[in-house]
Formats: sequence, structure tokens, C-alpha cells
Amino acid sequence: MQDYYNVAEVETACVNLAAAYPGFARLIILPHITAEGRTSRALHLGDGGTGKPVFMVIGAQHGGEWGSCEIALNLASDLLGAIANKLSLQYGPVGFSARKIELLLDQVDIVIFPLVNPDGRFFSQQTRTDWRRNRNQSYATSGSPETIGVDLNRNHNFVFQRAKYFDPAAVISTSTESSDDTFQGPAPFSEAETKNVRWLVGRFPGLRCFVDLHSGEQGVIYPWGDDELQHWSPSMAFHNQAWDQKRGLAGTDNYREYMQASDLAMHQALAAAFIAAATQVNGRPFGHLPGFNFRASSGTSHDWIFSRHFGPGGTATPAWAVAVEWCVATQRPNFPDMEHIVADVSAGLIAMALAAVGLPP
Repeated sequence: MQDYYNVAEVETACVNLAAAYPGFARLIILPHITAEGRTSRALHLGDGGTGKPVFMVIGAQHGGEWGSCEIALNLASDLLGAIANKLSLQYGPVGFSARKIELLLDQVDIVIFPLVNPDGRFFSQQTRTDWRRNRNQSYATSGSPETIGVDLNRNHNFVFQRAKYFDPAAVISTSTESSDDTFQGPAPFSEAETKNVRWLVGRFPGLRCFVDLHSGEQGVIYPWGDDELQHWSPSMAFHNQAWDQKRGLAGTDNYREYMQASDLAMHQALAAAFIAAATQVNGRPFGHLPGFNFRASSGTSHDWIFSRHFGPGGTATPAWAVAVEWCVATQRPNFPDMEHIVADVSAGLIAMALAAVGLPP
């Protein structure tokens, strides 16, 4: 890599990796076409067997966060090269032996969706670098280009109806106004791009760990985003209507979102595994914290993934879910610096995947 990939190069890279490693990778063509007519692709890494747990990475829900595609594709390329050629992987002082990679891919399938929002990335690279949303014009105010699109990472089905779920005084970074950058759209999964995420998740019922790549900060963010969390009162939960209009106020006991203590410990263990590896590569510090303490919100992908374990009809086994924020200084670092970040995060993700299936780093 000499520079950031454009949209066509991201999709071509997926095709080429699947073609280069037919015994270890399968191309997935996502079914929903974007507003500007683009088709998205993902990669399924593994031996093609069934019944394995799945580690899934998605990237670039926000158009201007360019480096997430590069991280995701580098992870796929490194893992495929290592498993096919029985090679170790080395990121600065952090190494993973060929045997470790073999054990990992023997025990888990890895699914990588590097570019969720191709229309937003294209617009960001061609016209306005800081563009966040997709390019769906259906909800835009006539004559106002700033109102085009939906924030895809507010369009997933978790406490989506602000007036229903949140205290009227709550301040959250999810908006019902199309003029705001964090506009959630008219309904959960209203957008082709989030429909593709939902479809991909549904294709892999063995999903056990989910990572959504973002930039602008530096850390691992885990559920919940709608309120401070607690692990002692299961009835105080998003699916319990008795608590509606009480969420979203910091520093009060009016409401705190329930998470089982063992699930909290697992999220923190996954974050710790990522941080231990990523921090060593180039010395960049990473932290971890719940979503509400990072930025109060609703409709994020990782909250939705984890929330599927709860309430009537919930999944039998939880899928632990995090957002990895990979750069505190800017959403689009100079590319030489981005190459160092790619190494940091690739090492962290492999360490996290190993921890998710109980393998030591």
C-alpha cells in the first residue's frame, strides 16, 4: 500500500484475496445495493467447515474514516498469507507463530466486511473529506446538501425511538433531525448499508465476537451506549417497558443498563487482550470504557449485536461486541502514520480473536 484505497480498490482487493486463496477464503457479495448503485463485498476466512464460532470485523460505516478499510484488508491479507504458507506474523515486537495462526483458524472463522459505506467513502475522497453519513437523499431537505444521508452507526436496532426510551432531558449523540451529523434515519435498518450488516450477521449464527472499526479516538468501546451499566438488576433492561423514558442521564440511579457480570468481564478481557498487543507495536496507548462513558448514543452496531442476546426470543449465546477507535488525533492520518496504525490494530485484533476462543496470545 502506498496510499488509501479508493472504493473500487477496496472491492477489487476483496475479489483478489478470495481468488488468491481459494482454499481459505470465500467472497461474499452483499445483497443490498447502495443509493448510488454500489455493490459491497465481504470475505469469509476459514476452511469452509460449519459450526465454528465466528469473529466478525466491519469497517468504514462513516465515510471520512478512511483507514478502517486498510486495517480490515490488511488483517485479511496477513491471516490468509500466514495460514496458506505456514508463516508467522510479526508486528514490531508482537509476534504470532504459524502454529498460533493455524490454531486460531482451526477454531474460529473470521468474517471481514471492510467497507460498509462505499457511497460515503467515495464522496469523502472526491468532494468533502469529513463526510460522515451515507448518500441517501430520501430524507434530505430540498436545497440543503448538508441534510443528505444517514449516520449508519445510529441506524441499527437498539433503543432506536428516542422519545420512547430516553428521559426528555437526556443528551445523546443520536439525532432525529436530518440536519445533524448523527441523524439516525426514519427506522432501524432503513439503509441498504445497515441491511447488509444485518444480512451478514444473520448468515453466521455462530457469531461470538464482533468488532466495528472507527477513528477519531483511541480505545475499545463496549456496551452499553444508552446509559451507565450495572450487573445486579436484570429487570432494569432496554426491553423492559417499565423503564421507558428513564434512560440517558449520567450520574443518577434512575436507570442503569443491565449486563451480566460474566459478560462485562468478557468484554473487558477482550479489550485487555487488544490493548496489550496493540500498545506494544508502536507504543501508542489504548484504553477501554463502556459506550455511555465514551459518547452516549443509540442505534450503534455493537450495542445492537450484543442486545440480541436479551429479551424475548434472544439468542442463546451472547455475541460480545465492541467498537475499536484507532486514532486519537485525526480521522485521516498521513498515510505513513496510517501504516503504523494498521500494524497496531492488526496485532490487537488477532490477540482479541485468540482471547475470544480461549487461546493465549
